[in-house]
Parts: sequence; structure tokens; C-alpha cells
Amino acid sequence: MSSCAQPAQCAPEAGFLRALFCALQQQGIRYAVMRNYQPLPYSAGGSDLDILVHPQDEGPARAAIDNAIREACGVALGYSNTIGFFKVYAYGRGATSRGEWWGQRLDVSVGLRYAGVAWLVDNQVLTSGYCLHNGIRVLPDQLGAVLGVLKELLHNNTLPSRYLSTASDAVRAWAVERPADAPSPCGSSPPQRRWPCSASCACRLRHPRI
Repeated sequence: MSSCAQPAQCAPEAGFLRALFCALQQQGIRYAVMRNYQPLPYSAGGSDLDILVHPQDEGPARAAIDNAIREACGVALGYSNTIGFFKVYAYGRGATSRGEWWGQRLDVSVGLRYAGVAWLVDNQVLTSGYCLHNGIRVLPDQLGAVLGVLKELLHNNTLPSRYLSTASDAVRAWAVERPADAPSPCGSSPPQRRWPCSASCACRLRHPRI
């Protein structure tokens, strides 16, 4: 994981973020940052870190998070756990000469389910459908936006305006590209969609499905 080109511009949580993504990579954990990845790993941009983890990698992912917190001279203030989802609240002091304190909340989806039962995304996206941003696995922008809308709609009954435009564009493009004789989305063989990576990412896309 590269260091900051201009260390003075690194956020206090940069050391933790670099330790986290190095640990996830080194341990072969199948993951992807769901959205708001643009400033990573130098900053979280003032937002929570939303990560999607393969169900088989939940245990190692939890250990990697705990190790990264310790490596960044931090502590986990608390955990919140539910079926298929957990939150970690981390806090520590930055390693820069400024000695600033940092705090970061991680929202980790173990697979992506609704109510712990219905899968919203195929786990294939974590092995062959991700993009790379500064060496970090991220979801393609359009897929991340669609999932952001679904998550807010299903869990909170709201339509998040920050994702709606990109998600609408993705769905319209999908409808245009879908051939007339494609299998029904309700059938056993749903059509597969190529989600494009953004210009800042290296593409690893090979037919992820939702």
C-alpha cells in the first residue's frame, strides 16, 4: 500500500486505513469497499467505511480489523452485531508529527442480505467483479449506487438522493442492453450485467451478478 505523496495532507486515520487494507490483502480476504472509496487509503473523507466481505471470510476479516486497529495505536470502543452485519467503532492517535486523534466507524456486510435471508448480491462480485483503486478492492460505481439505494429502501424506507442519479442511470442502461429474449429476472438463470469501473480504477470485472 503506497504512502501519502504529501504526508501533510494525510488524514489522521490514514495509518489505520493502510494497515487495514494491507491486512485484508495479505490474508487473502475477499472484500470490496462499497462506496465513497475515492480518498482511500489516505482518508475516509469524513464518512463511515462500508465494506462487503465474503461470508466464508467473516472470521479472518474481524481479526484483520482488530490487528489493524492495534497496529495504528488505536482501540475498538465497541462492536454492534446482527445477522450478516457488524459495526466496529475504532479510535486512536495518528502516527504523524501532528499527533492528531482519529476515529473511524466500519460497517461490514457479511455477504449482502436483506433481513438476514434474501441475498441482494451474488458473492461472485467479491472474487471477480471488483475494481481496484489505489490497490484497494472496490465495487463498480453503478453497482455500489444500486446497492446503496436498495439498502436504504429496504431497511429505512427512504430513497437516498446521493445514490439515486447513478443508480437510475445504471438501471436504465441495463434495461437498454438487455436483449428481448434474455431470461426473466424471476427465473433460475438471471441475466448477467457488466458493471463498468470508473476511470480511476483498474477493472477486474468478469460478469458480477445481482
